[in-house]
Amino acid sequence: MEFYVDFNKPSYASIILWTNEEVKIDDCEPFIDFIRCDFDGEDYKYLYSDEGDFKLESINNFAAVAGDE
Repeated sequence: MEFYVDFNKPSYASIILWTNEEVKIDDCEPFIDFIRCDFDGEDYKYLYSDEGDFKLESINNFAAVAGDE
């Protein structure tokens, strides 16, 4: 069974506060290392790509967009 996580719509996008001034976010390649699954706000399950829990097929339409502080 395959599942997809789709965050292409801006209202559902993840927010990253990039604080490194030496490395620019546009010079980096995005990837997903792990996914934290929340069961009830207290219990979590972590899925790791290097342990074969999931396989990243692609990250489409990734863009670093400047925002408010």
